[in-house]
Amino acid sequence: MAGASVVLVFAMAACSSGTGSPQLDLAEGPAPDAIQLSQAREGAILSLETLAQHADPQVRGNALEGLLEAPGRSSEWLRRGLQDSSPGVRAIALMGVGRTQRADLAEQAAFLLRDRSPWVRLSAAYALAANGDTRGMPVIASTLLNSDDPRLRAQAALVLGELGNDSAVPLLREALLRDMPLAPAGQRRLMVLQMSEAMVKLGEAEQVQPIRAALYPARPEDLEATALAARILGEVGDHASENQLALLTARLDEQGNMLPPEVRLSAIYALAQLGRTQGDVFAIAYLSDPRAPVRGLAALSLGEIGKTQHLARLEPLMADPDPGVRVHASAAVVRLTRP
Repeated sequence: MAGASVVLVFAMAACSSGTGSPQLDLAEGPAPDAIQLSQAREGAILSLETLAQHADPQVRGNALEGLLEAPGRSSEWLRRGLQDSSPGVRAIALMGVGRTQRADLAEQAAFLLRDRSPWVRLSAAYALAANGDTRGMPVIASTLLNSDDPRLRAQAALVLGELGNDSAVPLLREALLRDMPLAPAGQRRLMVLQMSEAMVKLGEAEQVQPIRAALYPARPEDLEATALAARILGEVGDHASENQLALLTARLDEQGNMLPPEVRLSAIYALAQLGRTQGDVFAIAYLSDPRAPVRGLAALSLGEIGKTQHLARLEPLMADPDPGVRVHASAAVVRLTRP
């Protein structure tokens, strides 16, 4: 998923570390024909529409993001999302308004500049700016430079990178110099990576170096940053890091165990974004993992890999007992069956 995939990074934090490599079952059936693909796509969209009404706001938000892959069906759900009781869902809806450039929803976005949630205000500013209305830009700049929450600063950097205006580079450089000594160290590491990502997107190619360096974790607490760095390198199209990303899928830690599945699957997803799809053998094996977040991440990875013969593996997960798995599997099928 584009930009970001803030949703996927959030999901990775919920995964517990794995110690071994899953067993592989690679037998494939015949590739689906056009009718089967169309039917599967419709079923996945209907599933996402149902999940967009789920009691859990995280499920609703993930479903809304998945529906953005079906532009003709997402309008009503974006409107609902802008009025959702959850600030997280409102923020995701606003990011969708920006990414899909829905100027017809910009007035609702302007209203949400006054929302109580700083996440919603920031996302509203992005939605407006992506549709040519700059009145919310001071919100983005102030958040980037002054927020006490490194996650908010990171999100402000992300939206500046998405907007693509290289005049924001000096602002991002200033933000990097503003230390946050009282903030959790892990959150600061992630924030710096996302600021670097934004600058790479705005043409500052040298900022890819600290992102690449994060692929080499020295301590277990560095692994979340490693997973994020992998995803960023796929997002910015850093083909020079392909070999390092491939090594992450097979690397052993100091105890001789495979790296956690969220790290391996992040590398697989990034490699798929770079056009290397051989990681499907690992993603397939994780589809049967006992941990629901791992199954969901594996489904998203197969969706990004984009091989239609994997449809038969993804469709059963749309009936998974866990709604988080169902939403990610449905989103993966919609992505896999794009016309």
